[in-house]
Amino acid sequence: MILFDAERLKWPNFGFYTFAEHLGRALSIEARNRGVKMGFFLPEQHIGRYGDDMSYVVAKEWYRHIFPLSSSEYQLFHASRQRCPYIPFSDKIKVLMTVHDLNYLYSKVPSKHPRYRLHYQHSINKADRLVAISEFAKKDILEHLDVRGKKVDVIYNGLYEFKGTPVPPIDIPKKPYIFTVGTVIDKKNFHVLPSILVGNDYELIIAGLICSEPYAKFIMDEARKWGVEDRVKITGPVSEEVKYWYLEHCAAFSFPSISEGFAMPILEAMYYGKPVFVSDHTCIPEIAGDCAFYFNHEFDRRAMQEEFAKGMDAFARHEIDPQKIIDHAKSFTWARTAHQYFDIYDEMLGE
Repeated sequence: MILFDAERLKWPNFGFYTFAEHLGRALSIEARNRGVKMGFFLPEQHIGRYGDDMSYVVAKEWYRHIFPLSSSEYQLFHASRQRCPYIPFSDKIKVLMTVHDLNYLYSKVPSKHPRYRLHYQHSINKADRLVAISEFAKKDILEHLDVRGKKVDVIYNGLYEFKGTPVPPIDIPKKPYIFTVGTVIDKKNFHVLPSILVGNDYELIIAGLICSEPYAKFIMDEARKWGVEDRVKITGPVSEEVKYWYLEHCAAFSFPSISEGFAMPILEAMYYGKPVFVSDHTCIPEIAGDCAFYFNHEFDRRAMQEEFAKGMDAFARHEIDPQKIIDHAKSFTWARTAHQYFDIYDEMLGE
C-alpha cells in the first residue's frame, strides 16, 4: 500500500498545505477508481479527511527521528515536499519525493547556498525517485544537486476550481483594484507593485500571511515614495472564500515573485479570466505562458508603469481573449496530476 505525506495540513496559509490538501483528495479518488486502498500520513485532527475507506497514520513529532513504518503494510512512501523530515526507517519501503523548488538559489545570498545545498542533497539522498513540479524546477535539481542516477519526472500541480460561495471582505474596496496574494516575504517582491498605481486610480490589495513585518513596512515605504500609500492595503491572511471574492472582482492580478516552484495564484486568477501581470523569473513563464503580461526582468519602476498601462489597454481591446486565459487555467487539473503520480507509484512498486 502507498502512504502519502499530508503532514503539512497542520500549516494553513502555506503552499505545502494546498498541495497536500488538493493532491490528497485527488489521490483518494484515483485510488478508488483503480480499486486500491492507500494511506495518508497526517495530523491526528485530520483523520478521516479523505474518506473512511482510506487508511491513516498519525504524524507524531518523534517520527522525525525514527519513522517506524511497517513494510508489511506499506511498500511506498510519497514525501510531498523536499526536506521532508519523516522518512521511513526501512530500506524495504521505497520513497518518492516531490521537489517543489530550489528557491534558495534566488532568495538567499550566494554565501549561504552551500549550506542550503547540503540540506537539500541530504534530503533527496533518501529518495528512490524524484518528481519536480515544473521543468524549471527539474533543471535546477539536475544542475545543482547530485541525483545519483535517480529518475526525475515532471508533474504539474492542478488547479483547484473553487465551488463554494465567495464572501466579500469586511472592508470592501471602494475603487477598482489590483490583487495579489502570497506570504508577505521579500522573495514575493510585492514592493515593486505600488509604483504601478501612479497615473491611475486603482487600489492595490495584498493578501497573505505576514511572515516579515520589516518587509511589510518596506512595501508601505515604497507606497509612500510613490505617493500612493492611501491606495495600498496589506490585509494579512484571508479565508479561501474571501480570497476568491478578491479574485472574482479584481480589475487585474499581479504576481511579481522572483522565486517560485509553480506559482499557483497565477492560475487561480486566470480561472476568472483576469488580466495577469507577472515577472519572468524562475518557473513563471512556463506556467503563465502567453496568457499573461510580463514586467521587465529588472523591475524598472517607470517601465513597469508603462507595461501595466499597455497591458490593461490590450486586455480591454481583447488582444488576449479572456476565454483563452480561462481555458489555460483549466488545463491544469488535480485529477490528471493524481493519475500521473499513480502511474509512477505502479512503476516503482513493479520494479
